[in-house]
Amino acid sequence: MQVLRTYHLVRRKVMLFCCGREPRYSITYATRGAELEPWESVVPRGTFVFETVQRSIVDETETRTRVYYPGESVPKNTDAKSFFAETPTLPWMWIGGIDAYGETHSLTQEMSQFILRGNRITHALLRAEYPHIVIWKYMCPLTFEELDFPTDGITI
Repeated sequence: MQVLRTYHLVRRKVMLFCCGREPRYSITYATRGAELEPWESVVPRGTFVFETVQRSIVDETETRTRVYYPGESVPKNTDAKSFFAETPTLPWMWIGGIDAYGETHSLTQEMSQFILRGNRITHALLRAEYPHIVIWKYMCPLTFEELDFPTDGITI
């Protein structure tokens, strides 16, 4: 086990030396629902726009996604570094739900990309991304209670 750990540390140091420490950023846009035309800046009804920024440092990649809802404006120029300027407090310890067969699914890891200050997580978004979940739940990080997901959503 120690040999594997040492190998990983040496490999990372060599990669940092060869590739440099400066992170690389990439921005992509995706829609769920109707396509957003290039000349449009306002999200059409029944559509979500996902602005995803990836930060890569050597062989590690971190992803953050901002969600734009119908009627909201999508900015033309985005400062990719601002997505990683701060790490907000987690609004949940666990998030997941129950499907039509009564099975519980944890989606905490999948939802971690949406942990971005100002993001709103709503039932409409959750239903669009994970249609197999019929009842949404989350665990409050302060009380450790499992609660039903709020009807008005959660703003991070």
